[in-house]
Order: sequence, then C-alpha cells, then structure tokens
Amino acid sequence: MNLNFLSIANQSVSLNVLTEIQYLTHIFALDISHCDITDISFLQSLQSIQLLSLQANLLCDVSPLSKLTAITSLFLQHNNLQDISPLGSLVNISELNIGYNKVTDISALKNMKQLTTLYVEANALKDISVVAYLPCLDTLDVSDNFDVNIEPLQNNTKMICLYLRSINLRDIYALRNMINLKKLDISENFLIDISILQKFQNLESLDLSLNKIEDFKVFQSGTHAEKQDFCYLLTDQSEPNMMDLLILKRIQQINNQNGSIQQVNKRFTCLKKEFESKLQLVQNQLQKAVIIQSCFMHNVVNLINRENDQ
Repeated sequence: MNLNFLSIANQSVSLNVLTEIQYLTHIFALDISHCDITDISFLQSLQSIQLLSLQANLLCDVSPLSKLTAITSLFLQHNNLQDISPLGSLVNISELNIGYNKVTDISALKNMKQLTTLYVEANALKDISVVAYLPCLDTLDVSDNFDVNIEPLQNNTKMICLYLRSINLRDIYALRNMINLKKLDISENFLIDISILQKFQNLESLDLSLNKIEDFKVFQSGTHAEKQDFCYLLTDQSEPNMMDLLILKRIQQINNQNGSIQQVNKRFTCLKKEFESKLQLVQNQLQKAVIIQSCFMHNVVNLINRENDQ
C-alpha cells in the first residue's frame, strides 16, 4: 500500500493495528497522538517518513526512531521521556518538540544543523549550551525549566520567536544581539531592568507579566510606540512609572491577575484619561464581537430550522 498520510490520533489502538503500520514503508506523515502507546518499535521500518507525531502518549524509549533519518518534523511532547540521545542521528530535522517530558540533557541535538524550531518547555533543563551549535534556530521555547542559563543565546542573531517564561531570569543582557526578534515572552521571572529591549525594533509581541520591572522608559522610542502590539504587558507590575506607557499607540491587552479591565483602571491610578479611553475602546470592541457572534449563531439556527421544515 502506497499510503502517504495516516492519522489514528485519539484512538484506543490495539497492538495488532500498530504492528500493521510497519508495512507502510512509503508513508510520508503519521500521527499517533493521544493513543496511550508505550512501545514504538513498529516504526523502525518507516525509512521514508518525514513528519511524525507521537505526542501525548506514554513513551519512555525513543531508540526505535534513531534510524529514521528522513524525519524533518517530530512531535514528542507530553510523554515520559528522560533520555533523548537516540534522536542525535536525525540530522535532517527542522522542527522538534519534546516539551512536557522529564529531559535533563539536550546535548544530543548538537548535530541538528537544519533545526529551526525547538520546543523544550516544561522539562528539567538548566543547560541549553547546545543551541550555540544550531545555526538555523529561529524559534525556541525553554519556558518552565528552572534556573536556565541563557548565555549560550548571546551570539544568535536569527532568533524570531523566543519564549523564556518562568526560568528564574534575573537579566536579559544575553539577548542583546537578537535584533530580529518579533515575539518575546520573558514573563514570570525576576526582571527589574528591561532597557536592553530598546535594541529590538522589530518586536511585535512582548510578554513582561509577573516581573519586578522598575520603569518602562524603554518604550519612549518612537519606533516601539508605532510598531508594537504588547500582550499582557502590565500583569502584576508595580504602579510607579507606568506613565511611560502612555506613548504606546497599539496596546493589545492589559490584564491584572483576574483579567478585569475595571480592576486595571483602579489599580493603575497614575494613568491618564487618554489611557483609560483606550481600555474602554477595547472593551467596546469586545462587546461588539460578542453581539456579532450571537447574531451569527442565531442565523445558523434559523437556517437549520428552515432546512428541517423543508
């Protein structure tokens, strides 16, 4: 059978069915996500496979994948992995997700020179020095790994999307050369000084939530003010010096811990009427969206009823 794509995701799959997959030697893409499988030895014969999704299973051993060198996209998040060294031979991979496992060492990825996208969030990592050997890397998520050293990122100039949420950061000076960054999440850390952000004139999305930032003068730059959409910018920040944010023209969302716009207005009493009017505008737009959605659903129901009457 010359099947190119197969998905059996979210199924209770018998061992017999899994065994049959080994004969699909020409398959290009395979999705066996959310199937509670523990053994993937049946995949060893799939030498042509390029896209493989095994997320949300019960995997501990990925050694059967070591010879599948045609793989370019591999999704292994939400498993029970500790050792990923067998993946070191997959030198053609461009996208790898091993988030939400128990991995402590990612040095095996050193030879993945084509890797552009790497998700390793929610593991047990401290050392990410391997990223210095990945010349094509432009998207990286190391969030929710305690006390990660980000110094290996200092020479990366290609990074576009970087997620560093909750990794015990005290400063972000190591990011100073990432002038092409468009998305940056440095929330839930211990940051005080964010002046280095002035270098990042291409930023489109920035999350600074749950830090200890002392001032926001970095946003007085005209380029930042006109080009950026700031997401969750003010969550749980200190009240002083918030006036520096008034220059921002396109604030996308402002939340405190419970997400209430009214609560935000009360909390940040230093903000001017101009700023409050922006918040009211967002609230009005949300209300209009709810009305539009309600009308849409009403029309759908009427259409179904007319069809039934006929």
